[in-house]
Amino acid sequence: MNVRKIAALALALTLTLCAPALAFDPARFEGVAGVEVTYDSENPTDYSVRAGFRTGSDWAQFGGHLVVRYMNAGKSEELPLMLASFTTEGGGASQMTVRTSAHRYEVVCSDLSQAGMDNVDTEAPLLVSPASLAMFEDIAASGYARIEIVSADGESSFAFLVDDDARRLLDLFLEEYHEEIVPMLAESATLVQVYAALAPQVTGETARDLTADVEAICAAEYPELTMDSTGDEVTRLQQALADLGYLDGGVDGIFGMNTAAAVKAFQTAVGLEADGVADAATQAELYLLVMNVDEVADAGDEGSDAEAAQ
Repeated sequence: MNVRKIAALALALTLTLCAPALAFDPARFEGVAGVEVTYDSENPTDYSVRAGFRTGSDWAQFGGHLVVRYMNAGKSEELPLMLASFTTEGGGASQMTVRTSAHRYEVVCSDLSQAGMDNVDTEAPLLVSPASLAMFEDIAASGYARIEIVSADGESSFAFLVDDDARRLLDLFLEEYHEEIVPMLAESATLVQVYAALAPQVTGETARDLTADVEAICAAEYPELTMDSTGDEVTRLQQALADLGYLDGGVDGIFGMNTAAAVKAFQTAVGLEADGVADAATQAELYLLVMNVDEVADAGDEGSDAEAAQ
């Protein structure tokens, strides 16, 4: 038997032994609302799972858009890689910030080319690995998680809140990571090398606990604001829209055409029905995002004050 046949048999045996571990079980994701599963029954290594996918004007929102793929990492065998892909539109992204209820993370995305794979121009991939595990677990457990993705050129960004469907899906992915990936990492030197090459750079710090603020915003009662509404509630709405860049001026307490257009643009960006009416869901989502922006700004001011004092 020649060397080529021996190698072919060895590869076939390897794939046969690995098949149970690599086989995709779509039943794992049944009953999770808002989940889209793409699966090739003839190729158990070819599948993707998406949740919370929403489309904005410039970016396609993750909202929890998590993708699991088994990819060929330029090696002779298929290696199991679990990626969380934060999908963008019109350009790649290389970094992001993550704010949960009590932590803040700075993340440099995985560079797929380090493992012989092509980077996807419209995705910011993060490998679920020991380096990022604590952050993913924090996102899944936190009642508030905000992600801001920055474009590769650093000139544009998109921020959104992680929704409940995404958290449930992330729980399933983490469960699969522990069941499928961790045992393989203990047995495969090649897989360990690939994970080491793709591990994202993640730095985290403890931040002000936002749990009480989040609960207060979610529990508050908001009057429906629409065309010709007036008063302090409209002023607050307009200021929040202006703070997030959806409204240019016009903070006058009068709900007019410009305010309606700004509300509609915000609703489109966060995946709500874009009807231009600021209902309770729209206002809660808006004020949650503004809360984080204000908190980051306050932290920056404190840092500047500290530097000035020195």
